[in-house]
Amino acid sequence: MAFHAAELIDFLDQHWCSVMAAHAAHHPLGKTPEDTLCKLEELRQSFHNDLSQMSPEQLIATAKDVMIELDQARPFNRLGTDADYEHFGRCAFLNVPEAVALSLGKDPRFVTWAMVKPYLGTSIFAFEYAKRLDLIERAVIWQELPEFFSPLQFLTWAHQYKLPVPDAFIQRTFDRGEPIQYWHDLCEALHGSNLKLCAELEAAHDALATLQTENDEHAQRTFEEWLDGQDQIDRLNGEHEMQLASLQDALAQAKIQNALLLEQNNAKAAEPPMDEALATIERKSLLTIVIASAVGGFGYDPKSNKSPAPQEIASEAQRLGLKTTDDTVRKYLKEATKISGFVSPDMTHRKPKSVRQKPKSV
Repeated sequence: MAFHAAELIDFLDQHWCSVMAAHAAHHPLGKTPEDTLCKLEELRQSFHNDLSQMSPEQLIATAKDVMIELDQARPFNRLGTDADYEHFGRCAFLNVPEAVALSLGKDPRFVTWAMVKPYLGTSIFAFEYAKRLDLIERAVIWQELPEFFSPLQFLTWAHQYKLPVPDAFIQRTFDRGEPIQYWHDLCEALHGSNLKLCAELEAAHDALATLQTENDEHAQRTFEEWLDGQDQIDRLNGEHEMQLASLQDALAQAKIQNALLLEQNNAKAAEPPMDEALATIERKSLLTIVIASAVGGFGYDPKSNKSPAPQEIASEAQRLGLKTTDDTVRKYLKEATKISGFVSPDMTHRKPKSVRQKPKSV
């Protein structure tokens, strides 16, 4: 059991009486044990300093002596707790807690894990009980032992794993009627079996080494192939990025050209066609002649809504054989007044110049 020096000193300081008794048993300081204890009692005041000056080996040895001394007074070492091998050596089967207690020389009916567990950390016996309990439980889980096993099965397993057990346990087990030499024969058989297993294990180890070598070579090839694949991926990614950049440049140029064409197209669309422009000029000239004739020849007043000029112009057209109405004349006259640069004349004192003349008498 491993302890730090400070923990050992604290433990021994708490149990100084047991330490003194353990020392007195090996190094008496008086003629009688009482005299020795009295003299040791006088040294109690300097005991802690003495402990701090001990070497680690001395501390561990002293702590073991104290633990053994303390264990003697604990429940699992009381009178009547020793194993009854006469009984358990003849039992048809044992379970795990029984095997643990019997392997430590204790009667499993009185010494149980519930009794021992509280002393873990301060008892060598409790520490050994916990270790053996763990080993045997794992053997059952791993199917090295069945859940319930005969005393001989347990002793065989203990011998295989070099777990010490009391000689009385072995002797009383063979007293069941099984020949004593069976134990040795079984050990020899196990030894031969172990040799065979060792040979098989060595062959398996060689096969595993071969497989490991092949696996390493395959892993190296696989790694090199992976590196080649990464290089190809990097190269393809570079080519893709270059193509993408080229396409993006071409797209940008196309957008610029498209914008220029769109601007040119919009400018052309805003310009009227040549025929339409000529038609507009001719219409403007015609309306100019109409408004000038109406104002100068018929006294048309653009400001007056009741000007008789439209009706007179329509009548004159009908006299000439042309078909129109005063509403049509009025519409075009109003359109003519909207020509750019037209100024409505003052018609207050102006008399219309009639284009109608009476026919000369013959």
